[in-house]
Amino acid sequence: RGISVARNGLAVADTDNHRVLVWPGNPDSLTSPPVVPASIVLGQPLTPTGVGMPTSRIPDARPSIDGFTLNAPTDVKGTGNKLVIADSQHNRVLIWTLEPGKPTQVNDVHVLGQADVGSILTDDTTHVPSGSCMERTKARMSSPMRVAVSPDGSPLYATDRGIHRTLICDGWPATDDVN
Repeated sequence: RGISVARNGLAVADTDNHRVLVWPGNPDSLTSPPVVPASIVLGQPLTPTGVGMPTSRIPDARPSIDGFTLNAPTDVKGTGNKLVIADSQHNRVLIWTLEPGKPTQVNDVHVLGQADVGSILTDDTTHVPSGSCMERTKARMSSPMRVAVSPDGSPLYATDRGIHRTLICDGWPATDDVN
């Protein structure tokens, strides 16, 4: 549902397969035959060979929720060494800081919309430690759908579909659970 194009690659939010696909390299070369499959699969567990499961349709296929688990990602944007993902069904936006030149090496993860990367607050509070994402606070989200970011990360925008609003961060968050 979402796509990000930069001079050094292409990223697609593969919503129904709960992953982000990445094709590194010049995007112009990706349109020429033969069609090349994505070389990087993010948001799915790794196989014994270290490659993401390319055909997995299992939401939350990891044994626990963490900063790398995706459930119906709807948008992805990249700038510099940051990758921003609207993780819709986890009611959060993930911000990954990547190792320069290594698109699979994540050095740092921050989350917007949840207390930390292991929390999933939902409308159904029987599955959460406490609270609900429907609490109308600046720090909670309900089904974010789109993200936008300027090259320097200031500002960062996220549409929050479940609460009918757009959230704006003045810059890259230094911690989780920021307003």
